[in-house]
Order: sequence, then C-alpha cells, then structure tokens
Amino acid sequence: MAKMWGETFKVSAAVQSVSPPWLAGYFQRLGGPNAAGVDFACLARLHEAHIAHIPFDMADGFLDAQVPFLLDDVAQKIVHEQRGGGCTQMNGIFAQALHSLGFQVRRTLAKTFQNGVCRELSTHMALLVDVEGQRWLCDVGFGLRGPIRPLSLDERDDQVTQVQGCHRYRVKRLVTREWLVEYLRGESWQGLLVVRDADYPYEEFRVTHFYNTHSPTSLFAGNFICARPHWEGGDLLQNGTLVCVHAKRRTSYTARTLDELIGLLKSHFNITLSPERFHHLPPGIGRG
Repeated sequence: MAKMWGETFKVSAAVQSVSPPWLAGYFQRLGGPNAAGVDFACLARLHEAHIAHIPFDMADGFLDAQVPFLLDDVAQKIVHEQRGGGCTQMNGIFAQALHSLGFQVRRTLAKTFQNGVCRELSTHMALLVDVEGQRWLCDVGFGLRGPIRPLSLDERDDQVTQVQGCHRYRVKRLVTREWLVEYLRGESWQGLLVVRDADYPYEEFRVTHFYNTHSPTSLFAGNFICARPHWEGGDLLQNGTLVCVHAKRRTSYTARTLDELIGLLKSHFNITLSPERFHHLPPGIGRG
C-alpha cells in the first residue's frame, strides 16, 4: 500500500520499480488527484487535472536555457519550476506517469491543421491508451482546443459528437490506419488532428521536438505561445496578445512591455518568469 496526497491505494512492486523519481512531485503538481485504479475513471481524472494545472507553454525559445527533451529535464521544468510545455514534453511526461501506474500507453504521431489545411508533416505527439477494453485518445499537450478529457476511439463512437463543456469533438476512423479528429467551431466542423494508429518509443520524437522548437516553418519557433483550455472555453497568449473565451464571451488584451507580459503569464497561466530569463523578446514586446 502507498499513501500519496491523502489517498491510500495499492501499488504493485513492478509499478514501484519503474516509477521515475519525479512521479510524486508530478502528481502533487496536478493538485493531488486520486490515482487509484487502472481504469477509465482514473485516466480521465489525471487527464483533466493535467489540463487544469499545467498550461501549454512554448516560451523556452525566448529564454536563457535549452529546450529540454529528456524526461528528467522536462520534469525539472514542469514539476520544480512550475512551468508547462509543448506536446512532446507534456504528453511525454503524462505517458510515463500513466505507464508507471500500469496503464497500456502508446505514443503516436499526428498531423495538425493550419488555416483549415492538414499539414504534410506529422509533428505532434499524442497518446493511445487501452483501458477496460476500450481505446482512448489522450492529448494533454495540444493547446487551446485540445481535449480536456480523453476522446473515445471506439468504432461505436465513430463520428459521434463528444461533448466536453462548450467544446465539441468527433472522431472518424480512416482507411489509412489513422483517425481524423474534428472540432466544432461555430456551425462548422474543422480538422484538428490526423492521428496514426502506431506506437513509437519516446526517443523517436527527438526530431519532431527539434522541428517544433527550432524550424523556421514551425509556428512555435518564432512565436511566444501559452494556452490553457477549460470547460467554458480557454485562454490563449500569443506574443503579447491574450485572448480569453468564457462561454460566449470573448475578451482580449495586448501587452506592450515585458513586465506586462510577465504579469499575464502569472495571472492566467500561473507561470513565474523574471525579466532576466528572457534571452530575446517576443514580437511586439519592449523592455520598457
């Protein structure tokens, strides 16, 4: 028996032997959810807790440090520095945590959409989790329109609208051994992801991680982006512009100085950064 976060639950010797040293701190970072049981209820709790407490955070390219890839380094950033991460970091650490608890997890690649068009390269990490005889898509590292809870990949739910607060998703199985994930914006369905039915070791994502953080054709290489979805919408900070969506209300604010940007990071994403950490500034942001 092990006791964490005020909850007592069984942990097998095998699970304990593969648990990374940062696991307890990671669950504390999630607010201490009940992690008892290898079942969908536990999976959904952990997914929702990660989304609620750890933001999508692509600030590293502007800071005075290397963008971490190794999971121990990612844990240092997310757990100890109270930061967030991109898809590889977020889904990478989430997958390892699930695996340590006994879940069957597959890391896979996905294509994203830009301006309604599916990109040619598969540069996004997502997770496939089999539990209680059903397969689920987990993605804690998508950003603003990412799912708050796992999405069903069961053939009985093919093209069935999956509701998560104000968010609407549907999944379609493709003949190419992939799934198309769509998101309802207004009255029209738009592509979100094309997810491979595959399994890759974490090391295979080193190239996509480098592409997302360094390639001039990546949206994230030259833009300062943080995001967090929630049941009523979400918050998105891109460079100096913060957009907040709550139900049908949309507000925006534009920061002009680094101090204002740092204030938005703290107030909306609970990220604390000092001015000295910035190696260079996001577009439109001044030091004064």
